[in-house]
Amino acid sequence: MAPSGDDFSMHLGWACLSMHRRATADFARYGLTADRCVVLTAPAHAGTATQQDLARRCHSDPNTVRAILVRFEGHGSVSRASHSTGGGPAP
Repeated sequence: MAPSGDDFSMHLGWACLSMHRRATADFARYGLTADRCVVLTAPAHAGTATQQDLARRCHSDPNTVRAILVRFEGHGSVSRASHSTGGGPAP
């Protein structure tokens, strides 16, 4: 018997959460989480990007992306500069 839509959604949610937790555990040895890894690799595929661009590409909240970028900047992993149209720093 095929699962109902609700059952499928619940199982898909559990699978995503499980995969996210596993990825975070695997990246921990590098001082990363799954979210940090996504944000760190996104500019490599696009070159220079604004924080808003990264938030859209990563399907993440802009405040979360900003917090991750501030942390990376403190470690010297990324550099940010003011964006001419955004008023705030860009990676």
